[in-house]
Amino acid sequence: MSKKFFKTISLVFAAFLLTANLGACKKKETVNTPSTTVTKSVTSSNNTRKLSTSTKSKNSTTNNGTTSANKNLNTDTDEKANDITSQYFGITSSEDIKKLLNINPMDEVPITNIPDNIDLNGATVKIVYDTNINKSPGSPPTNLELAQNPNLIARYNIIEKAKKKLNFEINWVYRSHDNMIYEYMDAIAAGTKYADILLSSTKRVFPTLAIKKLIVPIDNFIDFNNNPVYNFGAIATGTEFLGRRWGLVYNPYSVGYVFFYNRDIFAKEGFTDVQELYEQGLWTWDTMVEYAKSATHDFNGDGKIDQWGILLSNLHMATQALIASNGGDMVRYDSNANTYKFAANEIKAARALQLVNDLVSSKVTTPDSSVKFDKFPSAMVLGKIVSDGLAYKQIGMNYGIAPLPKGPDVSETQFVNGEGVNAYFIPLNTDPKIAAAIIKEAFTYWDTNASEYLTKEDIMYSNLQPYLSTEEDVQWTMQNFASPRVTVTPAFETLYSNFNSNVVLKVAWNESTPAAALQAQADALQSDIDSALRP
Repeated sequence: MSKKFFKTISLVFAAFLLTANLGACKKKETVNTPSTTVTKSVTSSNNTRKLSTSTKSKNSTTNNGTTSANKNLNTDTDEKANDITSQYFGITSSEDIKKLLNINPMDEVPITNIPDNIDLNGATVKIVYDTNINKSPGSPPTNLELAQNPNLIARYNIIEKAKKKLNFEINWVYRSHDNMIYEYMDAIAAGTKYADILLSSTKRVFPTLAIKKLIVPIDNFIDFNNNPVYNFGAIATGTEFLGRRWGLVYNPYSVGYVFFYNRDIFAKEGFTDVQELYEQGLWTWDTMVEYAKSATHDFNGDGKIDQWGILLSNLHMATQALIASNGGDMVRYDSNANTYKFAANEIKAARALQLVNDLVSSKVTTPDSSVKFDKFPSAMVLGKIVSDGLAYKQIGMNYGIAPLPKGPDVSETQFVNGEGVNAYFIPLNTDPKIAAAIIKEAFTYWDTNASEYLTKEDIMYSNLQPYLSTEEDVQWTMQNFASPRVTVTPAFETLYSNFNSNVVLKVAWNESTPAAALQAQADALQSDIDSALRP
């Protein structure tokens, strides 16, 4: 879609809400007014669209079956919600409303302080979420959920406290991954409201919604640089794109890739425990390769490997994790050009590809994804803490956990988050200041002075305990946990697919050298990035 199209839509939507908001300065009327329908004709340079709205009954049912006042923020039928805008943010004229609706998300603006005494007059805030969360974060946790993660009650209570303080209700609406993004873009194009807040993954939000300027950066309202509550872990960088921070992460400690090792095999082979190697600064690529070679065996001499030294779980994602463990990047943001550049052909990343090639060529690992750590003997595996750790724990495997080994170009080992993080985002067609106030109050549940809030350690523990085999491993990981290197990049899906097919697999199966594969594909992969960033 063209910039001209979205500009036109923005103007249509602005005129629509202008008509609605001009009534905000009038004296408040009783909510129980008879149902009426108002039709306005709004003319733009390209088209004329009829926008119809109707005043509904006072009560409505939310998705969880509860009943609440049908007062939606920033709708043309809700005079109380409109009064909120004018009361707290000085929206008193058509020019003010125009400025609010025509915010350019990429403009640098001073951080706006949100008043502490906001009263939303019982308005219902619609939050649409498409994450892999089984149910809305606002639902009371069950006894089973609390047994697995006792911190859930604190998060629930904080949301409830915020609802009382700001005087609002929440309608949580779940949509599937693809449906949410497309439905939201369709709503913008139609000039209708979709949600007050979006909860989604950066993998789906970036680059599309940011590039098309369909979400508002939250760093307009939250100081990420000078407030310790917002400058640690994935909070600081997890939603960063094109130099701005666009959302507030759902979980500040989201660890993606880690290193698992089979303690029984390590004992049989006489290996030093990986956690001890880490503490001694000896957990490196070289050590990993040495152990992998020693632990690979054909016990019966039939020419088939009976015990692998190392498995890479998902070859494509494991390669990205190894790139990050050497300080490299798949894609790097160029602040001077305000764009992203393909970076996997630089030395730090190319060495990771060479490592994958060496492991496969020396027959200490296999690119065959059907070979699994939990079904086939292996000394080590590079995998995901959530999915892999849970599987190993459930089958009773005696395994340990450590950061990825450090590559030759870095001085420290790292925990790596190589995928998207879930975050709360501000959609274009709502009042961004009110949305930001709600996000700050209801979903900043960590590291405050109030006793009912969670500490960093609380959150870290709940992220690790379900997936590690022993309490000792949980405590060790917490003690040695440095903020993960969040290597979250936009959802350049075409780039990742082509990189996997034309670089990773060719290198892994020894069909090409890393240098040759990268040289042959560099221009095409940069083109994939450029296409994704095109509005």
